[in-house]
Amino acid sequence: MEFDWDEHNLRKLNITNRTRGIGKEEIESVFLDKNPEITYNKYKGKELRYQIIGLSNQKRHLMVIFEIRNKKIRYVTGWQISSRENKNG
Repeated sequence: MEFDWDEHNLRKLNITNRTRGIGKEEIESVFLDKNPEITYNKYKGKELRYQIIGLSNQKRHLMVIFEIRNKKIRYVTGWQISSRENKNG
């Protein structure tokens, strides 16, 4: 599993990290969860965005919005979800 990190989405991640306390490694770890929930989100321009809800390496349930670009996972945004939003428990 490969991730597409560049200047643009790393800048967005730095903002997310400052406001929500979520870093690159924690975002990537959500994709390693054994029981993630992945759904279609919506089109943004020509690209289909997805969302994944999973347990991070920090033991937090995160929702991450992402795209698939050139067969790589491209981070768009992410946040910690409440237990009420988490269908996996």
